[in-house]
Amino acid sequence: MKSGIPFLCAVAMLLIQAAAAQSSESELRFPKTVEAGTPFSVPTAGSGEATLYIVGPGDAIQRKIKLGENVNFGIDDLHNAGQYIAVLTTGSSAQSTQFAVVASRKPSSVGFLAKPSRLPVN
Repeated sequence: MKSGIPFLCAVAMLLIQAAAAQSSESELRFPKTVEAGTPFSVPTAGSGEATLYIVGPGDAIQRKIKLGENVNFGIDDLHNAGQYIAVLTTGSSAQSTQFAVVASRKPSSVGFLAKPSRLPVN
């Protein structure tokens, strides 16, 4: 689920909460770097339900997850390179971590922008 500015403001507030209260019951184990467009999974520890927020350049993701299970990401989830912040919130606590998404060696798509001109083109 992706959204706009109100969602990003809510995530910023969660980051402030995460800095104040660290949870020892649940853990985020994101890799330090992930290649853009590559599927990966992140193990979680603990029990119960939680919400995972991921914010990065051009991406904002919110997922309801079950602690103790892997969180799977597909090829279309994180496709912009840059620094990302992941925040895991449970009922009374929050935990955050940072990770990097690096550019893929093989681009999945190439965009082309043609500027119209008055010259005829075949």
